[in-house]
Amino acid sequence: RFLGETSHSVDPGGRMSHPKTHHPSLDVDESGRPAGVLLLEPTRQDCIWVVNDDGFDRELAEFVTPEAGSSPEHRDKQRALYRWVTNFSLDKSGRLTLPDALRKKVGIEGDAMVVGMDSRLEIWPKATWEERYGDASLV
Repeated sequence: RFLGETSHSVDPGGRMSHPKTHHPSLDVDESGRPAGVLLLEPTRQDCIWVVNDDGFDRELAEFVTPEAGSSPEHRDKQRALYRWVTNFSLDKSGRLTLPDALRKKVGIEGDAMVVGMDSRLEIWPKATWEERYGDASLV
């Protein structure tokens, strides 16, 4: 599971540390490094999701079901979704590289918030996260 909230610096190349507590929830690539899938949040497009293969299937079930895939409208939704999906592996230092296109789309520059949402992580521009959810409470 992906849980908790942490703040991270993102360097000009898009590299950021990835919380080690989340490594066991990721997949493993052929080199033995933690790996998964990055994608643009599919409805509001305001953050980047980090998922493992099972999480990808679960989170995107409504977009990729075979029954729904037969309509032209649904295929257009799939095209719009998959253009923002990419596989990743953490580097030897345990850093995640966020692709330029995804960073620019959501506005991540400098600092980001990583938020665990059970089956996925969300990566937000820190200022956006603090503005929307900084004072959020459960009641």
